[in-house]
Amino acid sequence: MQIDIKEINPSYNYNISRLHKFLDYELGSSVLLFLSYIYGFAFLLAVGAAIAFTPFLIKVLIEERKFGWLTAFVIVVLGPPLAVWFYIGDGSWDWVARFIALGNFYFYCAFLRLSIPGWYHPE
Repeated sequence: MQIDIKEINPSYNYNISRLHKFLDYELGSSVLLFLSYIYGFAFLLAVGAAIAFTPFLIKVLIEERKFGWLTAFVIVVLGPPLAVWFYIGDGSWDWVARFIALGNFYFYCAFLRLSIPGWYHPE
């Protein structure tokens, strides 16, 4: 019995399509309504998702050589909380920096989601 092994050709668009799939994921309105009643848990869930997703996002941006988007990530997501921390610095406004960072992260992801369809390579 002979097994025919075909040549494996990975897609050039694999990481882009995975990133696009993750960014296209939406929660239903009933889930959002339920999460609004348990705000503390929903905030922790949003923070956990952002922390878990960020390494993959940065990896894809580096592999696709999207250094402008990577620079925008640093400026938009990390810049404002660091500015609050350096400007005030006494720890009283840390909660503001957390909300700013999380809101800017999801705002950045929304814009990234709209621009990804133009990144696909011809196969």
